Amino acid sequence: MSHRLPALAAVGAIMLLAGCSDGGEENPAGAGLPGATPSVTVSAPTYTRFEDFPGDELLHTGMGEPLGVRVKPVDTMWAPELAGESAAAGKHYLAVYVAATGELPDRGVKSARITGLTLRFQPASGTCAKGPYMKEGEIDCTVEAFPRSQLAQVADGEWRNFGWTDMSVMGSPLQRGETQIGVFGFSVPDTVDPTGFELCAPTRRNPIDSSGFPCVPVKVPEEPRG
Repeated sequence: MSHRLPALAAVGAIMLLAGCSDGGEENPAGAGLPGATPSVTVSAPTYTRFEDFPGDELLHTGMGEPLGVRVKPVDTMWAPELAGESAAAGKHYLAVYVAATGELPDRGVKSARITGLTLRFQPASGTCAKGPYMKEGEIDCTVEAFPRSQLAQVADGEWRNFGWTDMSVMGSPLQRGETQIGVFGFSVPDTVDPTGFELCAPTRRNPIDSSGFPCVPVKVPEEPRG
């Protein structure tokens, strides 16, 4: 018997195995087979930096605070409850979500207390009150923030579902260069149909009179009041 036959058979087997191996790379094991579990890629949460959020910003400077906090509105929604507080009957909170970071990039803020934020709105009908006494048909178109939440590191798009609590007295630490998220509620009567909003903040030169606060536009929520 010739010794060539076993040798040829071995070469053929090796070539056959090589062909199977190449096919396996194109069709990984388990792919397309009944009961196989496809691999799922889970993307990590993203945290946008303050500078990368679109829109205008305010520099909030509370009374007696050595460092201010840069604030930028990033989202809005209507809410009957916010941060553990219920809106009064006949009103909803306009929840304004903001990104916040320290005034200076090379130092943090030991206790960031963003107080005195106000909301100005333009009603679809009626006029805004001028001065402390409203006339018939006039509307108080300036609302101060309550409740106001703590600041926290919250991933993009998760702030509406975050467990916010009212922090009207205490502040939140901001590390150097850090961006955090917070939410501020503004109580607006359900009878008012606003067509535009502005978020306003106190300054070192004008810490009290809200009529002189600088303001930035805030988008009208896409969803209607419930």
